[in-house]
Amino acid sequence: MSRGIPIRDGSNKTFVVLGMHRSGTSIVAKALHKVGIIMGKFTSKIPNFYEDTDFSLLNDKVLSDAGGGWDDIPDEKELKKSMKKYSSDAKNLVRSKKKKFWGFKDPRTILTYEMYEPFFEDDTYLVCVFRKPEKVVESLMARSRITSWRAGGLVKHYNYKMIDIIRKFTNQ
Repeated sequence: MSRGIPIRDGSNKTFVVLGMHRSGTSIVAKALHKVGIIMGKFTSKIPNFYEDTDFSLLNDKVLSDAGGGWDDIPDEKELKKSMKKYSSDAKNLVRSKKKKFWGFKDPRTILTYEMYEPFFEDDTYLVCVFRKPEKVVESLMARSRITSWRAGGLVKHYNYKMIDIIRKFTNQ
């Protein structure tokens, strides 16, 4: 994957915004959108969160097929089977969205990233958002009405998965 190349060089760029729900990914995606990066198709179902509806729907389908959801993380073996099942959908989706400067954001992508990764090219940039875990837990508890214990477990799982993605992305 390319690193350190200025955005102004004129080559294609793909921006994948990764971060836990309630961590600040929406503001980052909005900033990218405001500077002219095409961040996807939005609908009133997902108002003002700058989440591409198509990626969100596919991620939900994959997680559901594996027996879980964003807040009920499926068994790793089942998730891998589901991602394999929907791999061609992921390939078609990435190819259909690709533009000169484009990207997407959906927190569930942390769980499904390896399904999309083979279809990204060397022009891909990960934009990883971390927020103080305690603040994310508080926000999840208020929005989703879940216990601090459950929210903390989700934050830990998502953040560790994101760190794994970063390690693989940077070949460490």
